[in-house]
Amino acid sequence: IERIGVVEAQEALVRSGLPFTGETHLINHTSGDYVYEKYGTKGLIYCKDYFLASCYHGAVLNAIAKEGINGLVDVMGYCWERGKPVATQCAHAIGHGFLAWVGYKELPAALQKCDQLSRMNRRFPIFNCYDGVFMENLWAVHEDGTPSKDRWIRDSDPYYPCYDENIKEEWKKGCWANQASVMYQMFNGDLRKVSKHCESVEEPEYRKMCYDSLSRQIHPLTNGDVNQAFELCQYLKKEWIDFCLLTIAAADFSVGGRILTYEICANLKGYIKSTCYKTLYQLIKIYSTPFEQAEYCSLIKDMRYRETCERMKL
Repeated sequence: IERIGVVEAQEALVRSGLPFTGETHLINHTSGDYVYEKYGTKGLIYCKDYFLASCYHGAVLNAIAKEGINGLVDVMGYCWERGKPVATQCAHAIGHGFLAWVGYKELPAALQKCDQLSRMNRRFPIFNCYDGVFMENLWAVHEDGTPSKDRWIRDSDPYYPCYDENIKEEWKKGCWANQASVMYQMFNGDLRKVSKHCESVEEPEYRKMCYDSLSRQIHPLTNGDVNQAFELCQYLKKEWIDFCLLTIAAADFSVGGRILTYEICANLKGYIKSTCYKTLYQLIKIYSTPFEQAEYCSLIKDMRYRETCERMKL
């Protein structure tokens, strides 16, 4: 960053060939640290939305530490100027920051901060804030680099804290959106065991969120290999395999990948193949400019689906 500039450094990172995973996301937090330290919240204009808007994440975490909740209304204004994908990721980063700020023992207090900010700004994507709080509860590494002992996680209970009486009903979806990752750590990476426990979730909506969480947990395990995606999704119950593949396809595109999503769609069959391409069309609309749309559509090998993509209007 210091040698070539923060914008150019982000461009270099996205072209580096490094995988689009949580690790590269965290690397690019450094860009956000830099722009906030040098320019404050106005520095958000120098952030790119690469690696799930990780530059914004780094800047937002600094803003929370320095300015508290009152400074976040302006932060979200800058994020909305860059579009909905960036705004949702900023809200997610705010959730991470709230829990680190109030302390890992105070999980409900962090979720209440999300509610407070939502009351201050009705456009605030509140689910993404809840999601960030629960993800931070899983990793909890902002104190000294090791998971905090104050995390709301119990080694003997794969469903905690989602059913805890202190977790309000409106917060639970955010909890289940991360619970498969809790189970994945608890069961030492046994995907079949995680799937079994997701299947045991009684509420259908939360069961689906658990499988969504598991599929997103599988995504980085594929290392961008389409054969690995199909193989690893086989660990789920048969009726969830297609759901797993579609979730991985969407996750890879949203973090910046431009190969795996296309390969998954191309290798599916029947109605699920059409569903995959419909998802891809929506992702292209969300994440591309009019100039990029033609390029992204051209990556579709099946001419029928490519022509449909090319006829889209952003």
